[in-house]
Amino acid sequence: MQKGLYSKPTFDQFSGVHYLGWQEATRIEGCYRSVFNLDVSRDCKTWERKYRFETSQSFQSPTCHEHEGTIWLTISQSDHGGSSDRIMFGKLADLAHLPESERTP
Repeated sequence: MQKGLYSKPTFDQFSGVHYLGWQEATRIEGCYRSVFNLDVSRDCKTWERKYRFETSQSFQSPTCHEHEGTIWLTISQSDHGGSSDRIMFGKLADLAHLPESERTP
């Protein structure tokens, strides 16, 4: 990835869609790991940016999970001071809303 940072990416597949999460080298207010991108692809050749998250704090340990037809992102965020470290999660996609032709077992 252009502008990629040397950190562990995520790579998952849910219902025929590949999800690639990666840290960008761009710094927000001088903070490393402050930009997290999530790109999607059906063929692993053509990728599309689905989400770009920015913060003045750092993102760490991202993971994607599927639970009961919904894809979730879990990620920790830190200001490096220790007092505001937190774990966040958010809904990325609802597989039930995909057309039947786009669903795979």
